[in-house]
Amino acid sequence: MRVRHLIEKTKIVKSDTGWSQNDMPPRYSPIYSKSRPIRAGWKWRSSHCHAADIATDFILTALLQRSQG
Repeated sequence: MRVRHLIEKTKIVKSDTGWSQNDMPPRYSPIYSKSRPIRAGWKWRSSHCHAADIATDFILTALLQRSQG
């Protein structure tokens, strides 16, 4: 299955962290949690989602870099 097909699937949010400015724990990071941790200079949010029609779970992560000023 192509990535764009996975992106287009309807997902149901199972849990959401809300926006945080603390270090991101590895359980909320989809990749690079140990080699490239998300430090406190970023604002992040993570959601655990489920796509029922393909029985797959997803971790969606959004990162925003805070401006220095």
